[in-house]
Parts: sequence; structure tokens; C-alpha cells
Amino acid sequence: MKKESLNKFVRWHKQQFSRKQKIISLAVQGVFFLILLPLIIFFASGKLDTLFAFSGVLSSPVNLYLGLLFFIAGLFLSFWAVWVQLQIGQGTPAPMMPTQKLVIKHRILFAAIQWV
Repeated sequence: MKKESLNKFVRWHKQQFSRKQKIISLAVQGVFFLILLPLIIFFASGKLDTLFAFSGVLSSPVNLYLGLLFFIAGLFLSFWAVWVQLQIGQGTPAPMMPTQKLVIKHRILFAAIQWV
């Protein structure tokens, strides 16, 4: 079972995809990761708060602005990571279209962002 899965990943890595195929793959992933998943988390978190009777840590407007700040920062990092994998790594974050090159050029920027 493990060997079959590993062989599948190796085949995906060896296969060459056109830029159009990569863009289509990223569009489908974008719908899920940028729209559907955040909506699921947003609505599920509200339900879990009421279910477990969690009270807010900070007042309402502070929570909203802090959440918006983290959302925008996360969105920026997501777009940056996908762009770097597409441009430098010549692939996508998806395991079906993996990067063809190891991305190491922007590691200092990433380390600085992680530190913040």
C-alpha cells in the first residue's frame, strides 16, 4: 500500500504539466482554500462557541479588527507561497502537480515573516 502511494507521487513528479494546466489546478484549489474552507471554519467556530459557551477574550470590535489583520496577513502569505512555487519551483502546492525545483531563494523573507 505504501509503495503504491509512493510510486504515484513519483509519477506525478516526473510528469510535465503546461502552464494552463497549472493555472486551472490553482483556480480549483483557490475556490476551496480561499472560499469554502474559510466559510466552513467561520460558521463552525460560531457553532462551537455557542455549543461550549465560550465567551470572547477581547471586546467585539477588537476581535473583529485583530481577526481581519490575521486574515489579510495569512492571505498575503498564501498568495506569496503559491506564486513562489509556481514561478521558481515550476509547480503547484498540490501533490498532483508538485514543484519541479526546490524553492530556497526566498527563505530569508519567509524566516523574517515567521519571526513576526
